[in-house]
Amino acid sequence: MKSILLIITLLMLMTASFSCGPDYPKCDKDGDCKSSEKGVKENKLFCVNGLCQQCKQDPDCGDPTMECNAGVCDAIPGYCTGVNDCPGNEKCVNNRCSPECVDNSECGSGKCDAGKCVEASKQCSGDADCPDGEICKEGICQSQSSSSCSLETIRFEYDASGIRSSSKSILQANADCMKSGNLTVRIEGHADETGSNEYNMSLGEKRARAVYKYLRQLGVPKASMTTITYGEEKPACTSGSGCDAENRRVEFQLR
Repeated sequence: MKSILLIITLLMLMTASFSCGPDYPKCDKDGDCKSSEKGVKENKLFCVNGLCQQCKQDPDCGDPTMECNAGVCDAIPGYCTGVNDCPGNEKCVNNRCSPECVDNSECGSGKCDAGKCVEASKQCSGDADCPDGEICKEGICQSQSSSSCSLETIRFEYDASGIRSSSKSILQANADCMKSGNLTVRIEGHADETGSNEYNMSLGEKRARAVYKYLRQLGVPKASMTTITYGEEKPACTSGSGCDAENRRVEFQLR
């Protein structure tokens, strides 16, 4: 009798061991996430590349205003239900803010340039056709300062990845530059030397990701950006009292 009970106990233990899935947030299938208390609490019910995430595809977000980016449901930049939801003179087409024009036929007597209607008075064949302080570029009078642009570095508070208020105007200018120049960039996250290398790699990734999401909200296409983290491995400076602050940054490299 004792031997029978022992066999039954062993069988129960073996069954229990086989039925246990990987520890959250690791997973083999969606069911591992959905059966996890933490998975349900954090709304990470989908197994993506071995980790429980919020989504695999856009419909998993359950909201037409959201899209799935690397397992995370993010607000769709430029989502609209009417023209009042779009900035400037952009139009709402298929629930997306779209350029004011795609060809000259939509601009009357004006000209369609980079998605915007340019008045006939702004068209030119040479610098002489333009007012003082403007030059003729691609047939349109433009201010000399707008003929080129650069991408500026932004910095972060200690042990933080949130976008500072003072950095938002810089990111807006960077976004305008990227869109007008059709630029493709690599967003590089950095950290100071405080903490372990592993922690700083993660912090650099969070900073790069935060900038990526903010630029998406400003209308920069996904295809124009990639992210990478260098943690503390590429400091902007290595000596001086202000180095830590200088090294807590995100830089932009053209690709």
